[in-house]
Amino acid sequence: MRNTLAITELLGHPEVKVYQGLPHSSTTDSFTVGEISAFIHGVNGIGDVEIPNSSRAPETESAVDFIIDAVKPYGKELIYVPTGPMTNIVHRARHPVSG
Repeated sequence: MRNTLAITELLGHPEVKVYQGLPHSSTTDSFTVGEISAFIHGVNGIGDVEIPNSSRAPETESAVDFIIDAVKPYGKELIYVPTGPMTNIVHRARHPVSG
């Protein structure tokens, strides 16, 4: 999330909302950067490039709640851009929207 906030600010798009995702994968209780991920994406997830922290904070609604809430009005028009593990999608799929 730190990277998403920093990159959207760096690119001049603070209007892009950022939501906090789940802190772990769907199969573990914690998250660690795997060796292959660190090799491909760097330890910090953006090729070990240093960029300034954003002055923004994430939205207060969780990413999972946002997905559930956004599906209702947007349906197939919803564009979701995961920037990390897709744990939120898995969680959302396990908790389908009713109605």
